[in-house]
Amino acid sequence: MDYDLPDESLARLRSHGINQLHVSKRDERDENLLESFDELCAVIEAELQGGKKVLVHCAMGISRSATVVCAYLMQRFALPRSDAKQLVKSKRNVANPNSAFYTQLRIWGQCHYDLRAAISINGVKPFKQPYQDWLQEFELMKRERRERRERERAASEMG
Repeated sequence: MDYDLPDESLARLRSHGINQLHVSKRDERDENLLESFDELCAVIEAELQGGKKVLVHCAMGISRSATVVCAYLMQRFALPRSDAKQLVKSKRNVANPNSAFYTQLRIWGQCHYDLRAAISINGVKPFKQPYQDWLQEFELMKRERRERRERERAASEMG
């Protein structure tokens, strides 16, 4: 599920100095939220450093938004994911990243809060090994899931 604000609402918010960054992600096991952590953490930090307040939200305020806030806290304060989750839960007790997102937070920590290596190769900073390994497993899981759904759909059409 994805929620976009109507244009008139966005215009009203902007007139009050409120900006919105919309990231379309589903609360599903086959969603790569990790790929957005760098950008989201940078935006949160820039807004806070600029003296602004930041609201991170999703449809229920349980998994996606909690995961993003955990990623930010991990990066900003070098917190282990369990401590970041505990801190978020202390402020919003229903916060609970789904198991796939919690795994992505583990990879975020293993990559020291930056998915790309510090050294460029041919002008490109490659992904760090923990992210490369996870991404390979993630893509395999997505492919297997897609194939299973296709088999189930074909079986239901036949029977």
